[in-house]
Amino acid sequence: MYVTDDHAVSAPAPAVDKVVAELRDRAEILDALYRFGLGQDLKDPDLFASSFTVDAELDFAPAAAKWGGRPPLMVGRDTIVTTILGLFTGRVDTTHQVTNPRISVDGDTAHLTALVEAQHLLTADRGTFALLKNPYAVELVRDGDRWLIRRMRIDNAWYTGDPVAIFAGDAGDTSDARDASDSSDSSDTGGATTGSPRVRAATEEDWPAMWAFMEGIVRAGETFSWDRGTTEEQARVMWFPQPPGHTFVAVGTGGEILGTANSVRNHRGGASHIASASFMVDPAHSGQGVGRALGEHVLAQARADGFRAMQFNAVVETNTRAVALWRSLGLQVLGTLPEGFRHPVHGYVGLHVMHRAL
Repeated sequence: MYVTDDHAVSAPAPAVDKVVAELRDRAEILDALYRFGLGQDLKDPDLFASSFTVDAELDFAPAAAKWGGRPPLMVGRDTIVTTILGLFTGRVDTTHQVTNPRISVDGDTAHLTALVEAQHLLTADRGTFALLKNPYAVELVRDGDRWLIRRMRIDNAWYTGDPVAIFAGDAGDTSDARDASDSSDSSDTGGATTGSPRVRAATEEDWPAMWAFMEGIVRAGETFSWDRGTTEEQARVMWFPQPPGHTFVAVGTGGEILGTANSVRNHRGGASHIASASFMVDPAHSGQGVGRALGEHVLAQARADGFRAMQFNAVVETNTRAVALWRSLGLQVLGTLPEGFRHPVHGYVGLHVMHRAL
């Protein structure tokens, strides 16, 4: 993927005008990549958009595969800008540094390769970060006196930290948010998607597709505090609460079910003004913003229903990506129950109580 020419400027040295023109092209080509990085760091949609052609394509899948993410190909300048800045703004702070740029110019097209170091920090939790070293392969076209990115492929040489900070796309595969008898789950790694999943009310007809991925999460017992032997019928009854509870599904563009959530009163009587919720995302759609879409929808619904706060009673502390997601949505850890959860791999671990006002 690298440009491996043994020289920088192809124009012969005596041809001053050609050398100057080529140097200008190279500066403008590199500036397109600088605008790409700085536009993200400043959350500036105009600057970010100025680096792309209208029909640009951005492929982040090779990089995301390193941490299990599966973001789709982003096609179109507007899609790229709204998707990436929509995931970053107010959630992730970034810095991008470009090194080792190599450029090959062929008339009105060019090929650029570079190493880009990207630092991502969750805005709500600076202790959650991801540092990446990514090889970029970029195709550009001339646009008057400047150059624009037509295709970009981002791979990953290495990363350190927590992938949820890359796009704050969501939490891990599951996280228990209510209590040991009223559990919940959330899921996702941080990956981009070409559009937010649509969230709607779940129906009984949705159940077979929901249970198809819910069962594996329940049987794993790593983040969900239901009995690992819970039957399908028991799960169905628990997942569809009576009013004023709700059950939701997140669906993709083809109508496929990507994840599910429910919301209930956390307690009754004098404590009935506090809500809680449960989430599960199909691991096959992890990293596509599903858990975040469900979380945002559930919070909005609870607020509309008149609840004064959202409380998660049992978030497994080893599920750090889930904790990061909830923090990015405004929940804070109020306290931790020591050894409150028996993890099948890590043994006895803590359970966080998390809360936010609505």
